[in-house]
Amino acid sequence: MSEHADGGVVARVPGRRVDLSLTALADRALDRMGGEVRSLWEP
Repeated sequence: MSEHADGGVVARVPGRRVDLSLTALADRALDRMGGEVRSLWEP
């Protein structure tokens, strides 16, 4: 397990990698929200 430069952590074992960096968590949250997020920037 190691700290990610942008915050959060990344863990690795043979055959697996878990990315809990702030960037990865934000990307996943936005992906789950789908089109709802786009409406935040629409007039």
